[in-house]
Amino acid sequence: MKRLTIPADFLVHHPMHMYRHAVMKHQNVEYTMTVKMESHKEDPDRTNHINVFGEWREFATACRFDYEKMIRFRYMYLLNDVVGPAIEQIPVFHLC
Repeated sequence: MKRLTIPADFLVHHPMHMYRHAVMKHQNVEYTMTVKMESHKEDPDRTNHINVFGEWREFATACRFDYEKMIRFRYMYLLNDVVGPAIEQIPVFHLC
């Protein structure tokens, strides 16, 4: 699996569409994932859902998760990363 889909109702209180990356952590394992917004096909101004792309299988193996484990994640904090002249904010999530 290469992506995690986050439904639009979660985005009402957690504006993930504002970010390009997210960091997923579990104990000492940390992976940076790419965040992409999927717009509604009939109304392009409406957010349909967010996909978080990355090496999820590799991440789950490194965390020693069972294959069928349901992944839950909790927002922890924002990380500021300097990218050229701009500062990019990256949300950090803890997985359990």
